[in-house]
Amino acid sequence: MKGVCCKTRRMSNPDSVIRKKRGRPRIGQIPVISFRLELAWQEEIEEWRRREPGNLSRTDAIRCLIGMGLSAADEERKQAGRKEG
Repeated sequence: MKGVCCKTRRMSNPDSVIRKKRGRPRIGQIPVISFRLELAWQEEIEEWRRREPGNLSRTDAIRCLIGMGLSAADEERKQAGRKEG
């Protein structure tokens, strides 16, 4: 019987694997938030956008509408606080 010679070889060194960095993104990068909108809402946003001056992009229109909604909610909260107090 002849001797059998076997060699094993690793394909890559596990210490050299580059892993993704987790956690907070670097400064200057705004994380992406995506969501689905019903078709009726999309149409309403498009109509609002067409009426606004400045030819806003859909993204800018959505940002503007969210900002307006948050401001209105904050004012409503302040008004409710004044009525109770």
